[in-house]
Amino acid sequence: MNTVCAQPIYMKAVGNHEKKPAATPVDLMKQLDLTDRGPANPKDIAERRVRHQIHFLDEEYYVFIDSPSYKGNANIFPFQLNQKTFYKVDQHKPAVEQNDTVVLPLPEITKGSGSKEFSPPWPAALERISNVFTQGFNNVCQVIDCNAPGKFIYPGCCHHFANYLAFGMTLQKFIDFNGWHDTLPFASVLDFSQETLRWGDVVQLFEHGKIVHSMFHVGDGIYMNKHGFNEIYFQSLPACKVTYPSDFARIVRVSPEYHSEKVEFRQTY
Repeated sequence: MNTVCAQPIYMKAVGNHEKKPAATPVDLMKQLDLTDRGPANPKDIAERRVRHQIHFLDEEYYVFIDSPSYKGNANIFPFQLNQKTFYKVDQHKPAVEQNDTVVLPLPEITKGSGSKEFSPPWPAALERISNVFTQGFNNVCQVIDCNAPGKFIYPGCCHHFANYLAFGMTLQKFIDFNGWHDTLPFASVLDFSQETLRWGDVVQLFEHGKIVHSMFHVGDGIYMNKHGFNEIYFQSLPACKVTYPSDFARIVRVSPEYHSEKVEFRQTY
């Protein structure tokens, strides 16, 4: 698995890499009708979560990666949260208060909203994304070394991160994921297609038949992904392929009936 340096250098992206237009900042929680209904009492107001809206910038930047397996630049999508610009999501340190909520922009669906391929974000996955910001990934997902039961390894890799967002797996094992996703009874494995890609799909990259990377699609061609055991970034698929060269991509899609479920991790199903 690829690793990245602890102190990346952030610069504006240059060259022929396509820039991604900024997504319109719309409160996903309101779009999904998750707001409180009826008159509020003082106790409810005091306990109500503060919602923080993420705004993606209209320019890509690149982060310099220096690791044994890769050395070079990888394009990322910076974002603003509470008027502060971030280039990554810290896996250890929460960005806001734990009881608050962080909200991503609503994907700009320009076509296909009436087709069977359209799938809006679902609340459980949105909450998990928020947890990554409010609690830190390493605090919401624990990974156990199979060779040393009871010993927690921090942090998990890109596959553990995608599993947490898609399936709600908060306790996982450190295993070889080659072939593992093919056995999941609550998900389907599909050929990659940009036209049929849905919000919440896990896109996986392979090289010479071996899985090298997993990422979570959050709409408009933006993926939330973890670089090996290091930090979390928002990137495009071409940008991910710079760090993780591959010759094949596929989709792992959660079955709709499991959208509200927290699935237990098993080494075999």
